[in-house]
Amino acid sequence: MRTVKLLLSAMLCLALLMVPVMNIFAQEVPPEGAEPEAALPLYAAAKGKIVACDPYVDTDGNEVPGRYFVRIEDEAGNPIMLCVDEDTWRNNQDALVIGGTVIGFYRTDLPMILIYPPQFHVDALIVNPAEGKSYIADRFDEALLSQGNLLQLLSTDQAEILRKDGTPYTGELGGCALLVEFGAATRSLPPQTNPDRIVVLLEAEPETGSELPDGQMFDVAQCDLVVNDKRIEAPPAAYFNEQGVVMVPLRVIAEALALEVHWEETTSSVRLGEQVSLQIGKDHYVGEGADPIELGAAPELHNERTYVPLSFFKKVLGMNNAYVFEGQIVIDNNELMH
Repeated sequence: MRTVKLLLSAMLCLALLMVPVMNIFAQEVPPEGAEPEAALPLYAAAKGKIVACDPYVDTDGNEVPGRYFVRIEDEAGNPIMLCVDEDTWRNNQDALVIGGTVIGFYRTDLPMILIYPPQFHVDALIVNPAEGKSYIADRFDEALLSQGNLLQLLSTDQAEILRKDGTPYTGELGGCALLVEFGAATRSLPPQTNPDRIVVLLEAEPETGSELPDGQMFDVAQCDLVVNDKRIEAPPAAYFNEQGVVMVPLRVIAEALALEVHWEETTSSVRLGEQVSLQIGKDHYVGEGADPIELGAAPELHNERTYVPLSFFKKVLGMNNAYVFEGQIVIDNNELMH
């Protein structure tokens, strides 16, 4: 019963957090023949008072440099965990103070795990928002209208425009995901403003080569590979196969798990340790059990490397977790995530 209550609380909290910082106009059901609604914003926001700041600790008990959790409570008292790392843009580098206010912007198009309290990896963190200023993060089109139809930028001539590393950005803004800081805005629909500051969170996607399989909302090739809380530097990129299954590089992950990898050229087979084996092109995985396992996708050679379905590490090797979450491919034996 206690588990059910926690899950229900988590689901309610997640639902509440999907409301953007600026919900200026209520959306009504459009009449027949009306223009279609705008897409959901690329980013949502979590805002609250700082309760604590905790270092991120890996499974070996070591603090991960540059990565930490900011624990906050929203206006309703719901706890939220914001994961901040070296890629997170901050409006200032002042020390986070208990009781201070923060706004964390996180992607809405990435998979999320059901966990309580909810955890969000934030791309931008606003510390102690300036009085009289508003903040929106979204992808903007060529007319500088946000994807969620929440804001349109007029002139950007007087705005400070930066990359996430703090250096000036001089490229085109159309197609980019932007964090916008602004003051007054018109009462039109959508509101319009001359921004004070713009931070380019994501540059425009390339016009070619960016298509994803039907039903896929993100690109696993851009995901970090994290094994037992340690990021693998410069790993071969993951990809979706023709069936939409996430395929990941076998050797670098196996070696990160301290498993010996043996390649058998004559049979195009791979053996991990003494008991686990697989063969290129065959959905037939031999684990520690007596019966072979089928995963719905066979191992593949991709760029001269062996790739296996992400589920291989959970269903064949018996790892607790193997999932994609907030821009990361995570494989570990931490607490089981459902």
